[in-house]
Order: sequence, then structure tokens, then C-alpha cells
Amino acid sequence: MFVLDPTYNADKKRALDMLRKIRRTCPETFFYFEARAEFIDAEIARAFASINCSVQFGLQSSDPVVLKNVNRSFNKNQFKKNVSLLNEQGVVFGFDLIYGLPGDSLAGFKKSIDFALELYPNNLELFCLSVLPGTKLFEDAKSFGLVWQDFPPYHVLNSPSFPSGDLNKAEKLSRAVNLFYTEGRAVPWFNSVLGLLREKPSAFFEGFSAFLEIRQELMDLAEGLSFLQIEALQKEFIFLRLKSRGLQKYTALVGDIISLNGALSRCQGEGEECTLELSWHPDDLMSQYASDIPFFYANCGREKNRTRVFPTANGPDWAVL
Repeated sequence: MFVLDPTYNADKKRALDMLRKIRRTCPETFFYFEARAEFIDAEIARAFASINCSVQFGLQSSDPVVLKNVNRSFNKNQFKKNVSLLNEQGVVFGFDLIYGLPGDSLAGFKKSIDFALELYPNNLELFCLSVLPGTKLFEDAKSFGLVWQDFPPYHVLNSPSFPSGDLNKAEKLSRAVNLFYTEGRAVPWFNSVLGLLREKPSAFFEGFSAFLEIRQELMDLAEGLSFLQIEALQKEFIFLRLKSRGLQKYTALVGDIISLNGALSRCQGEGEECTLELSWHPDDLMSQYASDIPFFYANCGREKNRTRVFPTANGPDWAVL
């Protein structure tokens, strides 16, 4: 079920009544909500956590000046605080970003990606700006210097701050983010790996985009790759990144973290069982200590094992064979 009016939670009582009714009357139905982050508080976050749902926020940009050009206000600190409430409750959520907004640039778009991914969204959807006829943006577009398609989907083609070449780069960057992060379900381990690499998300994904371009056949097939094929690409690219920085000693550990989280995700989403060959105990790999990869590597001993991941009535579980 899709709830696409993002302002329904502006009235807190109405929103809570609706979420409680969903919990009582249709607990098995999955709901997809669009929502406004400024209306999230601890009580709303708990209510979302009590039902089967995901929540999507139209962030669009992390630059208040850019958002002001499209009549949106943005308080970065408040946004981070409210989203953290969802993380605390284990709510599945994601963000939308748009490239090509008036006054934005490729550098600004990268900053928005960096801001978004530091908040641990489960997905990040990235879109090119569409200048839709009949909208306020359409009326103002020429004053912003926008050039756009005169046919659907009316994508912006050029602007003073976001020339066509940079829009092409943003499109490639967006494809890389979608494949690696969203389709690759990388949220459980992504920021830990970037912390090890000491790299910003946007720089990492620029590298991944270049990596994909070398393998043009993968770019052509990107939308048809299986989860395991994407996971193999994730590992290949990360292992190359580790080697280039002299961090190859962490390769096996990072591989275990990706493999176990991937297996749990497939078990949760598709009910898939599998057996993994691991170099560390799964209980250790799923502990909070594994989020600090250098600390974990230095303090947790190896324990080669075969681990079975399987579904249960209470969700995915694992057992060492």
C-alpha cells in the first residue's frame, strides 16, 4: 500500500491514529509512506516501528540555499535529529535526491550524497530534475537560466551552475549509488568500510562509477544483475580500494562482513537459506564491535567456520555447523 501525501503526518494526532489503526486492522500489509522529516518525533518513530512499513523522505538537497530556490525550507540539524529517531527504532527509511536543481552544482550534489549517507538510509533514490509544465518551477525556470527537454520527462539539460557535462557525471554517479548502495543493500556495513578507507561516499562512488565504465558490459546489464552478482562487484571494488591504500590485511574481514550481512538480507527478503565459509565467528561479526573494523581486527581472533543462515518465525538466524 502506497501513501504518497507527505503532509499527512503534519497533524500528529491524525498520523498516530492512522498508524495505530493500521497496526490493529492490517498488520500483514506492507505500507510505503512518503513523509516530511520535520514532523517526525519519538512517538511517531515508535508508531512507524510498530507496523510493516518503509518511510521515504524527499530530501532533494542538503543545501538550504538551493532548496529555497524551489520554495522549500531546510534545517540540517533538525533533519539529522529527527531521522536519528527512526534509526533508534529500527524503522526502514530512505531519501530522494535531485540533481540539476536551480543554483545547485555537481559539487553541491556530491555534498548532498555525503550528507544523506551519513544518516544510514536503507535506500537513496537519485533523480534528474524534471521541469514539469504547470508547476511553479516551470514558470520560474527561464529566470534561473535552465534549459530543459520540451517533451517528457522534461529533464533539465543545462544550467549556469550545472552544465550538461556535469549533469552527465551526476547521472553516472547516481547509477553507481543505486547499484552499489540501494540494490546492493549496503547500509549495514557501508559507513564502516568508508571509515576504514577514510573516504567520503561521493568520492567512493565516483571511483565505483569509473570501475563500472571499464566493465562496459556490466553497465549495460546493471539493472538485471542478481544480488549475488552485485555483492561480487562490491567485494571486487572494495578489495581493490583496500589494496590501493595498503589496507589489504582487512580484506578477509571485510569480505566476511559483507557476506554475512548479504546472506541475512537475502534470508529476510527472499527467504533464502545458504551456507557461508567465514574466517570469524558470526556472533562476533554481527556485534557492535565489527562497526570499527581496525579495532575488531586487532582484538577479535579468527575462528574459521561454516555458518548456516536460515529463516525462522522471528526472522533470519544463523548457526555454526
